[in-house]
Amino acid sequence: MAYSVFPFNPFQANTYLWADASGDCVMIDATFQTESELSQVLDWIKVRGLNLKMLLVTHYHVDHVLGVGLFKEKTGLPVMAHQAGNLFFNQVEAHAASFGLSISGNFMPTGQVSDDELISVGGSTIRVLYTPGHADGSICLWIETDGLLFTGDVLFHESIGRTDLPTGDFQTLANSVTTKLFPLPDNTIVLPGHGPKTSVGHEKRFNPFL
Repeated sequence: MAYSVFPFNPFQANTYLWADASGDCVMIDATFQTESELSQVLDWIKVRGLNLKMLLVTHYHVDHVLGVGLFKEKTGLPVMAHQAGNLFFNQVEAHAASFGLSISGNFMPTGQVSDDELISVGGSTIRVLYTPGHADGSICLWIETDGLLFTGDVLFHESIGRTDLPTGDFQTLANSVTTKLFPLPDNTIVLPGHGPKTSVGHEKRFNPFL
């Protein structure tokens, strides 16, 4: 079982690939902007003989969904997100333009996930944890068998997601982290939407925001 990380775009947001031992894999967030960048990710999959099943979106802020339209166009695979993020679904192009980024395409998700849902990938399952506070619709993805937690912009190495954007709220975010993430095993590896990995145990001890 393996994962790999690809930082893209001016925000250096992370696109992840995670593969089950069966060879089935998922992409987490679509932070690439160009066909060349998407090819880097798809080539990683091809070289390893993996079978990409879907794209899971941790939340619909523009730096995490720049490549959704391109992904849909080139793969035709499902794009899954939490319905509570629907405020942002139609604003991707406008939000990108506010940062001087020119993109176009169909950025709407094709399906929905819900809190505590189990997504089957090969012989493994990914558990969806609904964790608002940074943005409505924010989810974390927990793979218990691998001890991995993909946190989007909810939890970082000794930091948390900003809460000054639309639908952001510090107390809501803190509650999401302390009730949904901190009960997980301390040795769970945290793979955030920006920056380096950390662990649940490290953040419980050293995160100055919590």
